[in-house]
Amino acid sequence: MFSACTENNTNIDLTSFVANVPGSDAMTKPSIEADLLARIAQLEAENATLRKAAETDPMTGLGNRAALARTLTAGAPVALALVDVDDLHGLNSRHGHPVADTCLVEMGRRIRAALLPGEVAIRLGGDEFAVLTTRDTSAAELAGLHLRLARACRLVTGQDWDGPAAGASIGTGLREPGETYDEMYRRVDATLYASKRASRSAA
Repeated sequence: MFSACTENNTNIDLTSFVANVPGSDAMTKPSIEADLLARIAQLEAENATLRKAAETDPMTGLGNRAALARTLTAGAPVALALVDVDDLHGLNSRHGHPVADTCLVEMGRRIRAALLPGEVAIRLGGDEFAVLTTRDTSAAELAGLHLRLARACRLVTGQDWDGPAAGASIGTGLREPGETYDEMYRRVDATLYASKRASRSAA
C-alpha cells in the first residue's frame, strides 16, 4: 500500500488515487507518487508555519492563549507561575506606550531565557505572563522557578537595560490532586495578588 502519514499521525491510502490518475502506467506511477509525497510534505510544512504563527504572541514571540490551549490538551500542568508586570499603567502614563511595550518585550525575552527544559512560557495578554511546568516538579524546584523569574523580571536602569526601572509580581503553585487548570490558575492568581499587595504595603 502506498500511503502518507499526516502530522496528526493519520495514514492516507494513496494507492487507488495513483492508480486512477489518467495516463498513469508502471513507468509514470513512481513519478506521480514522488510528486504527491513532495506536495504533502510542502503542505505539512505550510500548516506547521501557520499553526506556529497562530500560537505566537506577535509582541513578545512567546506562546499565546492558543498555545496554552494546545498545551493543556495533555492535561493540567504540574506547576504554574503567573507573572504580572507592576504598574504597567504608570509606565504608559509616564513614558508612553512605546516604552511600556518595550518593557513587555524585554520581560518576555528574559522570561524565555530563564526557562528550563519542560517549562513553557505564555503571554496571557496585557501585563500578564504564565510559565507552565510539564515535568515532575518538587516544592524546591518551584521555589527555584520563582527565584529565576523574580531575577529575570527585575529591570534596573543601567544594568543591561536602558529603559525605565520595572518589576513584576509573581505567584507560583503546584497542582493539587484532582485540580483542573482553571482551579489551579485561580489559586495561583490569588497568591500573585497577595504578593502584589504586600509589595505595595512595603513601599
